[in-house]
Amino acid sequence: MDPVDLEFLEPGQSHEGQKLPTFAETQSDKRILDQILSKERYDSRIIPPSTGPVVVNVSVLLLSLASPDESSLNYEVEFLMRQIWLDPRLRYEDGPHPFLNALHHHDEIWVPDMYFIKHGDFKEPSAPPHIALRVYRNGTVLYILRRHLILSCEGNLEIFPFDDPVCSFSVES
Repeated sequence: MDPVDLEFLEPGQSHEGQKLPTFAETQSDKRILDQILSKERYDSRIIPPSTGPVVVNVSVLLLSLASPDESSLNYEVEFLMRQIWLDPRLRYEDGPHPFLNALHHHDEIWVPDMYFIKHGDFKEPSAPPHIALRVYRNGTVLYILRRHLILSCEGNLEIFPFDDPVCSFSVES
């Protein structure tokens, strides 16, 4: 995976010259995020400020790949998709929290729209799709989600199991 280019500011400085929020050691992640994500300060409908397109680094960890029916070329694939980007609006002052668990604030934080194309279908997840959502002090956001797809693959069933099926899908934003 390519490294994320980060812009570091002086302590207490934000991308717009505003003072960064500071928090007491005893404050919970939820209370801190409630303040950072207040409607006066943050709008999740607006993409993070950037000099160009917002760079989102994406990686995929394959959890399982199976063919439930040997008479078809449909395969079930389950994977974790990890996305990392910088949202300077989420910066906060150094303190006891190296990152904030923002999983319960998922609907309040800007998240890139990811679309899966050229696949068969989604399978209903057995577990919640959102695995992790962390906000780091410098505004870096780490988002991990679980997906379960049914892929329509290409191959030659006449020589099964000696064929080499090709299963592909694309992700767009």
